[in-house]
Amino acid sequence: MLARSLPEWMIHAFRVPYPTSRWEKTPSPNLEVDVVKGSLSGVELGDDVERLSFLGPADSAGEACAGVFGYNALGLALMSDNGKLASITLLLTGSPGGKHDAFAGIFRVRGHRHVLPPETTEAEIVTLFGEPTARAEEKDDESGHVWERSLRYVNGNVLCEVVFDPEGALIEINLEPAGDE
Repeated sequence: MLARSLPEWMIHAFRVPYPTSRWEKTPSPNLEVDVVKGSLSGVELGDDVERLSFLGPADSAGEACAGVFGYNALGLALMSDNGKLASITLLLTGSPGGKHDAFAGIFRVRGHRHVLPPETTEAEIVTLFGEPTARAEEKDDESGHVWERSLRYVNGNVLCEVVFDPEGALIEINLEPAGDE
């Protein structure tokens, strides 16, 4: 694809098509994520990314050409691999600089619908999702300070990672095919 090798300003200046350039945004899409099925509004991991056209063009043409579809106003980042949905990342806290908003959609967990604000605690996630398959901590190599904690769940062929900051605030939820860690 020609756009993959061009700088973003050139993609726009010369109107070079990129993967999401012709997608038309639905006025206010009702976003629902199923953490067990690994889906966003019915589009499952491994499905054609074209099924996400209701989101409209991604924020960055250059990133979209590389298979990364960011939707900052929705708190959503998606990755594509050969035209298939490869991962879903839900950003649950808005960024301090205002780069992205928090995901405001609904989460479906084992058939029940939930809203998960940043104040959602690890204990509440365990109550909703069950005991995790694994727990992990990311530490600074020099100081040993923990800068991120996560709970990992494997639901069939879906890996769900729930990430918290050191103070326990819910940062993001990542969904990807299990086994692709």
